[in-house]
Amino acid sequence: MKNTKETHIRRTRAGGKTGGISAKALILPATALLALLHIFIIVATIVINSDSKAMATTMRNYSEYINEATSLLAGSSVLSETSGTYVLMNANGEDESVSVGPLIAYADEFRIDRRGDQVYERLKKHDLGDEVMNVFALAVNSANVMIAGQAHAIALVMAISPVVSVPEDRISVIPKYSLTAEEESMNDKEKQSAAMDILFGKEYSENKQSVSVNVTRTVNALKEESELKSAALMQKISRMRVCLWLNTGCIIIIMILTFGVVVFQLVLPLTDYAKRIEGANSLKTESGLYEMRVLASSYNELLARQEGLGNALRSAAETDALTGLPNRYAFNEYLSGTNESGYSVALFLFDLNYLKHTNDTKGHLAGDELIRSASRCIVESFGTDDGKNCFRFGGDEFAAFVKNCDETKLNSLIARFEELQKSYGVSIAFGYAYTEDISNTTYEKLFGMADKDMYARKTEMKRSRS
Repeated sequence: MKNTKETHIRRTRAGGKTGGISAKALILPATALLALLHIFIIVATIVINSDSKAMATTMRNYSEYINEATSLLAGSSVLSETSGTYVLMNANGEDESVSVGPLIAYADEFRIDRRGDQVYERLKKHDLGDEVMNVFALAVNSANVMIAGQAHAIALVMAISPVVSVPEDRISVIPKYSLTAEEESMNDKEKQSAAMDILFGKEYSENKQSVSVNVTRTVNALKEESELKSAALMQKISRMRVCLWLNTGCIIIIMILTFGVVVFQLVLPLTDYAKRIEGANSLKTESGLYEMRVLASSYNELLARQEGLGNALRSAAETDALTGLPNRYAFNEYLSGTNESGYSVALFLFDLNYLKHTNDTKGHLAGDELIRSASRCIVESFGTDDGKNCFRFGGDEFAAFVKNCDETKLNSLIARFEELQKSYGVSIAFGYAYTEDISNTTYEKLFGMADKDMYARKTEMKRSRS
């Protein structure tokens, strides 16, 4: 019941007077907001990367589409030039070994997949606008008309001068054109003239011009379509980047504010707490986070209790429970420290006689009483400062420090000690070491000298008894 009441009082005091911002109230909202902002950053980054890849893919694809479209113009030009050259060479009466070269070049070009219908089928597989495909279809139709004219002209020339020096499979790809009966009946000059009219006439030139113009229009339309799609993606990327910058700015502001609160409400109070704890001072409870204030309040309560318990614990740790004298721990501490000078000191060591005999014959209670009697005898003989200069540092071993003394005083104390032993009914062996100035030696050295003196006295006492 008492513990419950004390807990209630502490909680009431903390809730009513401690104040301050709770760490939970600060960290949870900040963490949740930062988490959302970071999730947005991740999503926005993914979107930007995806759109950037899409834009790069769009530009790459349209570059390939443009190359496909222009390949029609290139192929058409090569076919036109090689077929025209073949016709002209035969018109000029060139030897077959010379004139057949353009025909072979024509066949080689024909094997390359960049004629009108072939290119159109490849472009049709892609999601291109109707405007682009319609314009390109015009170029394809003109190119097909040109190929038909080329086949017609080549057939007329070959009717005049059949090719016999080139294997058939080398030029087999060239389209076969069947001449009309009227064309068959023409003489060589008329056939030559007809072939020239086909490849260098107005209609052929118009188709050639149509291929060039419509391929250019197709390329321009592809570029425009590519630019529109890229611009839309770039605009989306730009918007996402602006959002990212704003989001990053919000994160920075939140982190700065959180950092400021942490510094002023946690770090600085903790630093102050560390200094105060190091100096064993109470902590301030009017600054810092709520938890810090509760911690300071609890520490202050513990410090107050510690002050009450400290002396009792220290006394228990340094005091012999049987005699009330300082114990071996206190004696060792006394031995280990002093850098003082200017005073004389004598260290007495005592050894209680017959303690074991008393314990064995009369019991340990009698032995304990014998120890207490010995301690009273020693304190009464040599004690100063309420006997704090006297120690029990073993079962039957005692010590006493006597400061500011001379030989005369020491002899007087020893004589009194020997008289008091009779009064207390105890027998105590002793030895001592003396120095006129403590700076000439140390307590530890005095201990060694006193121990040797006591051993010598006990030896002499045994000899005298025997």
